Amino acid sequence: MKKTLRPVKIALSFLLFTVANNLYGQVGVNTTTPQATLDVTGYAEDAAKTDGIIAPRVTGNQLKAKDNLYNSTQDGAIVYVTEPLAVNETTNRTINVRAKGYYEFNASLGTNGQWVSMFQRDPAIVAGGNILNRTMIPETVLSTSGTTQATLFSQQFTLSRKSIVEVYFSVPVTNLLRANGQTLVDGASKLFGLNVYLSKTDSPTFSNQNIVRDTETFTNSGNNYVVGIFQLNGSRKFVLDAGTYTMNFSGFVYANPSDPVGVRATFGTNSTANSDLRSVIDIVASPVDQ
Repeated sequence: MKKTLRPVKIALSFLLFTVANNLYGQVGVNTTTPQATLDVTGYAEDAAKTDGIIAPRVTGNQLKAKDNLYNSTQDGAIVYVTEPLAVNETTNRTINVRAKGYYEFNASLGTNGQWVSMFQRDPAIVAGGNILNRTMIPETVLSTSGTTQATLFSQQFTLSRKSIVEVYFSVPVTNLLRANGQTLVDGASKLFGLNVYLSKTDSPTFSNQNIVRDTETFTNSGNNYVVGIFQLNGSRKFVLDAGTYTMNFSGFVYANPSDPVGVRATFGTNSTANSDLRSVIDIVASPVDQ
């Protein structure tokens, strides 16, 4: 008897589902009162049953093989990619399928639509990013009548994909003196600062682009006018394509070439005892879609 009734039961359930769907235009799973187009009620109180909705799972290659099937009528489609594509395996539609995860088809992007990541990817810490272990800039003394510049810190990094890069620095400067180390009492204007330069070492290359700068000017009029700890601070956010880069943090001092005494300044410190003299340099890269 069970063999006879089971097909009837399935057919009847399908008929009731179809009628309910036609009458209300809403579908409920585990609920007879759906509150939206699709309303899924889980088994929150049953520890033996799993809850959740699983999107179609495909590999990057399987999704790429269906490129020509997706157009404006599939706008908003969602899939879960289990195996991403390598950079040399992507197409115009799958150019962003470079990591495992959920993707949505956006018919308005690119020439014929693109798959885009549905969630923000975790950022990569290129330098710094640890409040208990700051980037140490060794004590560097610069003296000049004119301009003198020296690299205080250098960081090379490689981006595997297009990324938003955030740069922040705070570097202490102390011991502002004459170029010969004596106290400043001449009353002439002086300048010290820090430049951040970016270079790209693979094609297309570029060199020493100044991306951030901070400067301090002063005119002393007494023996103790410039005594203390000064901080050079700067930050910037920008987009970089995949590639290998070098970022140099360069301190500089300036006094007019005709200035007879010049200027001297000390950047960074060799000691970890004084927290005011510790430098902060953070470089963070967050991958983005094309």
